[in-house]
Amino acid sequence: MKKIGLIGAGGYARTYINNLLDRHAKKEIQFCGVVIRPQDRPNVQPGIELLEAAGIPIFPDKDVMYAEAKPDVVCLPVAIGAHCPLAIDAVKKGMNVIVEKPAAGSVEEIDCMKDAEKRTGKFITVGFQHIHAPDIRDLKKQLLEGEFGKILRISVIGLWPRGKSYYTRNEWVCRLRGAHGEPVYDSPVNNAFAHYLNLELFLSGEGLEKSAHASEMQAELYRARRNIETFDTCAIRTKTTNGIEILTLLTHACRETIHPIIRINTAKGVIQWTELSSWKFISFDGSRTVHGGPASDGREAMFTLLFRKAEGEKVFTCPLSVAREHTFCIEKLHKHFMVTEIPETDYTVNPENGVYEVGDIDTALSRCFEKFMLPSECGVRWAKSSEAVKFS
Repeated sequence: MKKIGLIGAGGYARTYINNLLDRHAKKEIQFCGVVIRPQDRPNVQPGIELLEAAGIPIFPDKDVMYAEAKPDVVCLPVAIGAHCPLAIDAVKKGMNVIVEKPAAGSVEEIDCMKDAEKRTGKFITVGFQHIHAPDIRDLKKQLLEGEFGKILRISVIGLWPRGKSYYTRNEWVCRLRGAHGEPVYDSPVNNAFAHYLNLELFLSGEGLEKSAHASEMQAELYRARRNIETFDTCAIRTKTTNGIEILTLLTHACRETIHPIIRINTAKGVIQWTELSSWKFISFDGSRTVHGGPASDGREAMFTLLFRKAEGEKVFTCPLSVAREHTFCIEKLHKHFMVTEIPETDYTVNPENGVYEVGDIDTALSRCFEKFMLPSECGVRWAKSSEAVKFS
């Protein structure tokens, strides 16, 4: 039975706490400790109460936990800028690691993490839970086998309103860099919706455990919210080295909610996936329908596979090489494309929750999704076109 340690107890770390407590109770793992800094304790009291009720030790810093609890695996649902230094420190001290998505703030940091894996013989996996889900793994396998014909293009749309509480939850939200200058590039496509660009790249990949590499990008980045450094809305068209086009349409500046939908156009038909209903393939002539399922967000599978890998089994968990392709795209976005501010006449601010609501953005992005176009190509009033950029 492996010993599992956790750093952090606020925000998304609560998901880790709940899962680890459940598995600890079932004696699948030994939940050996959590690091909660003294200054953080007032903000995570509910989590502390859960941990104390279960008898889980709480430590003031990581070095004390490492020395006293001696975890085999450490979980790092921490700030993006902390992923690289904490992961490298952990593997050097003999622990395997799971970091939350994205893997790190930059490709350079991910390469340093990969080098640390090689030098220590330990692994660092990434919390992109969806690619661990059985239905996604089955879909990827059938795509590679040519069951649905060659992939031509993949598109995703997602609208999740986010208000004041979201944008004030920490000091690095929607910032380019953290407090010490470390790259963060926080945005919808590198945080809440990061899973879906990662899924597009993963499903486009030419191997069961590989993602496609982007070779060209055209992006329109927008913000209605003025006090952020990055953007709250994006439309990104990417071409991969294996000839697949990817369209990514995301926003937090909306009134309506559209949970992420992924559409895969193939030579034989269309596949559509949602988290709640899994995927379905329909051939062009309607003569063949294939259902995936059951639907799963992949969290349970991700943790199960993580602990099996820690026991020495050869199982798939999201490797740094897969997560690197996502971060590669994020870096190119910020290097080559500017953010356009949506005019004040085109949005309102909800006084109850502080959500910036761009009028008819749900209709506009849905039209882009159906036509596989960027907003500027669909005649959206506030849109501004950009030039495609090629890279290696």
